[in-house]
Amino acid sequence: MRDSFDAPLLGRTKVTEDVNELKIVVPARKRLFYMAFTTAWLGGWAFGLVAALGALFTGGGGGFAFGFLLFWLCGWTLGGLAIITTLIWMLVGFERITIDPEGLRIERRIGPIARKRLCALSHIQDMRVVEQASSGFGRQGPQSWHTGFSQGAVQFDYGRGTLAFGLDVDAGEGKDILAQITRRFPQLAG
Repeated sequence: MRDSFDAPLLGRTKVTEDVNELKIVVPARKRLFYMAFTTAWLGGWAFGLVAALGALFTGGGGGFAFGFLLFWLCGWTLGGLAIITTLIWMLVGFERITIDPEGLRIERRIGPIARKRLCALSHIQDMRVVEQASSGFGRQGPQSWHTGFSQGAVQFDYGRGTLAFGLDVDAGEGKDILAQITRRFPQLAG
């Protein structure tokens, strides 16, 4: 008996084009285990936050204890907010890359909030696909909208810096994105 072949992976990217521009939309990768684990972790985080706020407002210690609790609370709050934004990114976030004859725009969006970079096409050089580094667990950790513009599967040199897009995109899908870009804008070929 012969086993059947696995279906090829289709990817998450949606590419549209019109007369003036090429638009690429990359929805955030939904990592279900990470989402479930961090949602449960946020329950403990919220309990710790409420307990620390209670101790802070009821005068649970003075001097050094108060200062340490305030310092700890700032770090605790920032850590929780980073996890919350990563979860929201996985649920509704996306990257939109728009290329026209004058420029390339990278936009990372969560609802009405966006981070953007606009690059003149004349200064973009050596567009290429870079294999994403993996962690000791076999895959990298989740990338999010607050990740800088130097991470992603498709990279290019812009002046003396390197910028990128395609967060959490596999190399195969990155090659497809790059092929569609260079077909339409051959001057961007590396």
